[in-house]
Amino acid sequence: SIMSARGTNRNTFDLRAGNSAMKSGAGFYNFAYPVGLNGEIYAFGGYSKKNGNATGLYRYPAIIPGSAKIYADKVFAIYPNGFLPEINTDIQDFSTTAGFRTKFNDWNFDLSNTYGINTFGFGVSNSANYTQFSMAGNKQTSFDAGQLKFYQNTVNADISKRFSVLEGLNVGAGLEYRIDGFGIRSGEEASYKNFDVPSAASAGAQVFPGFLSTLNGDKTRNNIAGYIDLEQDFSRQFMVGGALRLENYSDFGSTLNYKVATRYKFTDEFLIRGSISSGFRAPSMQQRFYEKTNTLFISQGGSLVPVQAGTFTNDSKLAGLLGIPKLKEETSVSYSAGIASKPFEGFEVTVDAYQIDIKDRIILTNNFDGKTSDQIKAILDNAGANTANFFTNAVDTRATGLEAVFSYNMKVGKGQTLSTSLAGTFIKNTVKKDSNGKPIIRASDILKNGGQLKNYFNREDQSRFEDANPHSKISFSANYKVNKFGVMLRFVRFGEVVYKDGGNSAADPFSQNIILNAFTGKAEATDQTFSAKTVTDLSLSYQLTKELSVVVGANNLFNVYPDIQAHSNNQSLGRFLFSRRVEQQGYNGAYYFARLKLAINTK
Repeated sequence: SIMSARGTNRNTFDLRAGNSAMKSGAGFYNFAYPVGLNGEIYAFGGYSKKNGNATGLYRYPAIIPGSAKIYADKVFAIYPNGFLPEINTDIQDFSTTAGFRTKFNDWNFDLSNTYGINTFGFGVSNSANYTQFSMAGNKQTSFDAGQLKFYQNTVNADISKRFSVLEGLNVGAGLEYRIDGFGIRSGEEASYKNFDVPSAASAGAQVFPGFLSTLNGDKTRNNIAGYIDLEQDFSRQFMVGGALRLENYSDFGSTLNYKVATRYKFTDEFLIRGSISSGFRAPSMQQRFYEKTNTLFISQGGSLVPVQAGTFTNDSKLAGLLGIPKLKEETSVSYSAGIASKPFEGFEVTVDAYQIDIKDRIILTNNFDGKTSDQIKAILDNAGANTANFFTNAVDTRATGLEAVFSYNMKVGKGQTLSTSLAGTFIKNTVKKDSNGKPIIRASDILKNGGQLKNYFNREDQSRFEDANPHSKISFSANYKVNKFGVMLRFVRFGEVVYKDGGNSAADPFSQNIILNAFTGKAEATDQTFSAKTVTDLSLSYQLTKELSVVVGANNLFNVYPDIQAHSNNQSLGRFLFSRRVEQQGYNGAYYFARLKLAINTK
């Protein structure tokens, strides 16, 4: 066959779905030095580095995505079998804290400074910029696509003291000053440039066009905050606590938030507790300033079609033309109540219920096109993009949940212990809805007039909040130790998840999408409910010496996978058997491991 003659098989032309390849290393330190009778200088921090490798979709020689035939001979002279472009990442994290703490007249003082930075570099290999092949002699296949950077520096000053008021009053207060910084380093010119204008080809390196930053340097903001925390024990049974935190952001103004909590201990074996608090989250620097054009593949008529999708800032001219409101902070109110009990020796129970209401939740929109306005289309064309998306405050949400843990520890014989735990988490997330049962959406009237409400917030976006993650997770674990030998057995049940399509109606983005399913030959909804799954973990350990131990085991021992997608439209010609849009326990299958642990006590 042709493939055999070329030394290839079907796997040669496949994408790599799943986790990327990763090589990583890290180092940490922790230091303390006494000063005087009560003082201490301390420092801690660490550095880590991760190098990853992932791929996009295969570029086949017979079908040239997004390009005209004039580039075919030159591109596929280098790649006669087509090519699978790769994204190579270089992630580096560094953080360090240095401080001084002491005690004076029963007051605790702590002054510290923390600095942290993350850099995320991107490279593209085994790829091509199609438009660059209009230049004679070009054969570039690897590109520096640029880098993202985020850093923070935080100064904290905290004091605390316990006063003899009734059964005791704990007082805490502090000040904080923080600087946030965000930057984008452009990639090399060939990673993003269109060398052949006008061109029928997608500009930039295939799979990941490089960054072209317009930020003119790093963007920064500062935040000044002060807090006071009071906790009063009125008796051995009854406690009430409260806290206030005042913050001022240089870009979003001031906010005052509170927390009130109480606890009543009926006996040493049973207590109840509860709290109410408000919250404030300013849009992140990334949500404000991130901008990038990426190649996305969308399904059209059973085929995948490349689209250059641009992420634009919320205050851009394009955002204004589309009626996207300016970013503002998210606010929240949280309630919780719970019990803790020790009915008998070795047995403990905790049960907590909560509700969290978030207003003006920030999302990343879907992709707007330029069909409704020549001005919008012109801006997209100038940016080398077919569509645009934005971070924006879109909806209000509510999360209600219940968490319970039952644990029992006992001795079962000489040198033998058994620890068991049964835990359950049950949560329901909802998007606030109108009387018609549809979500209340910010700026919906403006966007509806432009005919692009579907691209702002649709049925699939709503389901990401409400159905894409399990509503329940139940786990049971048992740890048995006899002398130097140990066994750990754990069962985890992940509840069902539901995928809901974004719909194909621009007039009603919350209508169901019903199209031909090639597997059944019938027109069917692309929605699917994925059944609950139970994963089993098992490990065995042995203490070889006081310092050295060995562990062997398996995660997902029985190789349990999620349900396979039942609609042909969701599988993308068999590329994705498992859903990319909803998540349970993942689809990595069984994982077997062996570890050696060395612990040296230097004291």
